[in-house]
Amino acid sequence: MSAETLPVRLPLAGEIALMGRFMDDHGDPSEWSAETALQYAAAVAGLRSEEINSWKQVAR
Repeated sequence: MSAETLPVRLPLAGEIALMGRFMDDHGDPSEWSAETALQYAAAVAGLRSEEINSWKQVAR
């Protein structure tokens, strides 16, 4: 599969707000410490998990 055919995952609305909050608190993401980057990644994973679980509830 070439790069042109790979699907693009759009961010959830909550991810955009979360990034804004992290940038307000910690500045530019390229300057985040490893700990801050891991905290952000964990928060995004939590948002995605909640979204997937909400889809499962609708599908039932």
